[in-house]
Amino acid sequence: MEAQFLPILVGFVVAMVGASIGVGGGILLVPIFTLWLHYPIYVVVPVSTVCVLVTSISATPSNEVKRLVNYRLAFILELSTVLGALSGAYFLSRFKASVIYQVFGVVAFLVAVLTLIRSFSKEKILKPSKGQEIGILGGWFTNSATQIEEAYAVREKHFPFVMGASYVAGLFAGLLGIGGGALKVPILNVILGVPFRVAAATSTFMLGITAAASGFYFFINHQIDFDLASKVVMGVFLGGKVGAHLMRSLPVEVLKKVFTLILFFLSFKMWSAGL
Repeated sequence: MEAQFLPILVGFVVAMVGASIGVGGGILLVPIFTLWLHYPIYVVVPVSTVCVLVTSISATPSNEVKRLVNYRLAFILELSTVLGALSGAYFLSRFKASVIYQVFGVVAFLVAVLTLIRSFSKEKILKPSKGQEIGILGGWFTNSATQIEEAYAVREKHFPFVMGASYVAGLFAGLLGIGGGALKVPILNVILGVPFRVAAATSTFMLGITAAASGFYFFINHQIDFDLASKVVMGVFLGGKVGAHLMRSLPVEVLKKVFTLILFFLSFKMWSAGL
């Protein structure tokens, strides 16, 4: 009986953490299910992809109420991210498990480093100058410290680089089942100047599109374990909603630091498992 409920519990905790910081949760779910619950990584990655999709669906409506999602920016970046996701899904069954473990370890380590750097730096928000318009990709957000609605713009000159980086994020999403949000949030916040909470909410919405693309590939190729996926999804759906609420109430710096510590540990464990 405990074994039946364990995937549900893990799904709930992973989705809660993931949605609260704008990542799909797959970067936590894959190591837990492969290293501690001993599922094959070829089974876990497609299941994780389904869970990333559910996390996005359950969390996005809550974020939309607070007007946190920048839909225009999301759809443009997904043009290259979806291509990357399909590429990654294609390569999953063509790489050895040990290679996937090591790639996962490296990606998790890089994400942890990026998150650590952000935790010690001031939030990068590109605010329009007086009299300057926010542009077609800019928007408004409520400052959590002052509760005042403020405008933000987007560094459009960096878009060629960002589109390329989005393809890479999609590639890792399809190959590793991580959603790509762990890479998208730094891209949106640090490079484009989008506020962290807007970046996290927009990333969560984008995860759904990315996961739908790679998930469709896994589905038509019969790579999804629906029995395991149904159990994990039950927890993920509820956890995603709780995480979306936590994102609006917990201090951003606390979220960054906790996430970083977990990622450093998991990156080492996944890399070691591939040796």
